[in-house]
Amino acid sequence: MYKLILLSILLLILSCEPKKMSSNDNRLNNKISKFDSKLVNHFPAKKSGNNSDTIVNENIRKNTVGILLYEYEVPNSALDSLNKIYTKRAIAKYSSADTCLLVINKFETPKTYSESENVYIDFEKRKNLVNKNCYLNKYPIPKFLDYRFLEKNTETYLSNDFDLYILEANNSDFFEKYNLIPNPQMSDNWSNGYSKGVAISKKSKCVIFWGVIW
Repeated sequence: MYKLILLSILLLILSCEPKKMSSNDNRLNNKISKFDSKLVNHFPAKKSGNNSDTIVNENIRKNTVGILLYEYEVPNSALDSLNKIYTKRAIAKYSSADTCLLVINKFETPKTYSESENVYIDFEKRKNLVNKNCYLNKYPIPKFLDYRFLEKNTETYLSNDFDLYILEANNSDFFEKYNLIPNPQMSDNWSNGYSKGVAISKKSKCVIFWGVIW
């Protein structure tokens, strides 16, 4: 009887202890901590998807710096909650199906990205391609070249069911510690800068957090 009482007390103590953060969440937070909080303060402390990829880029040569968190198999309840939160917080909302999106590193392809090849830019055509009139009031968003299910027929490489919430973007404060040169793949007024936001697809059950610098 005495042993049974002790066991019951032990189980009660263990059940009341706060759950420790998983090693995966610790690794995520370690990666996030590499960047200025202004760029990543919208990232979650814990992942909500059953599968995820965290991508850290620090390729200064190609103006590709930042972090992206891809969360897959996210429950509908979490997706609904995130959509409500970011609808209120966003300074702009786009659809991945939009025909005019100001995409960062416009000429990058899956091949040049994965193999770290130099990007070919036709400078005779560049000016018209990166300075379209429809870009004038748009904020930059990434190309999601690390997405597990690349859709190669769209400019973002996401399927057309994503909502893109831009939380912040700035073309004058681009974290000088990286000493980036003006990016020839960007429009004249966004030759350097940063963008942070969230992409959400209820159909694909996916959430993507980004904070990128170019």
